[in-house]
Amino acid sequence: MGNITSIVPADLEVDEIREKPELLVDRLVLICTEMSEKQGIKAICLGCTGMFYIADSLNRRLRQEHINVTIIEPMVNAIKFIKYIFFLLKTN
Repeated sequence: MGNITSIVPADLEVDEIREKPELLVDRLVLICTEMSEKQGIKAICLGCTGMFYIADSLNRRLRQEHINVTIIEPMVNAIKFIKYIFFLLKTN
């Protein structure tokens, strides 16, 4: 918890997250911009694994807007962690 600066909701319903990806990306760009400028945030973890499909679009938009934050997508990281655990189990 000591590394979490804030938790900011996107204020969208679950259906809207899937049905309106452009709206989700727009909201997240605004949130990321504000967190970067006001709090100096350098990394933002998407709080819902259901957002995995917009991570590339979000990163692209942030680069276009010159917002220098790293987006952490939890589903990809979870899969990488599981692969790593399996690798460790196979080598031991």
